[in-house]
Amino acid sequence: MAVYTVSAHRERLEAAFQRASQVEDLRVQADLAQLLCVLVAGFLEQATRHLLKVFASNRSDPRVTRYVERRLARFRNANPQKLCDLLGDFDPELRTRFEEFIKGERRDSIQSVVANRHQIAHGEQVELTYHRIRGYFVHVRETVDFLENECTS
Repeated sequence: MAVYTVSAHRERLEAAFQRASQVEDLRVQADLAQLLCVLVAGFLEQATRHLLKVFASNRSDPRVTRYVERRLARFRNANPQKLCDLLGDFDPELRTRFEEFIKGERRDSIQSVVANRHQIAHGEQVELTYHRIRGYFVHVRETVDFLENECTS
């Protein structure tokens, strides 16, 4: 089994965005935007779980880390509120810094990615373009970078 790294996951997503940007048919590009939305939501969830596991392992006994890892496995639908609540469970000051960091467009992008992913997964119609999901990804990537800096330092 391959070892998960945030950087490798980020690179795979960047490559997928690059390939999708080369598609000229706007309908096909919109279909790809839906797939990219699901992948971006997965990136946010997986990276968050991984980084918080690293955070716990750097600060606690291995038994505590195993417990945290098992609890994190249930973390889904990483909307802004759930992210804030989860981070607050680890460190109230981290939650405060995170809330300040995601104010505005980042918060809106995270919320949109999660809401669109939910609609896509349930077969509902979504109006999502390549350019819109690309913009959302920029904000999600910044958010993951923030978490990486906070959790690994």
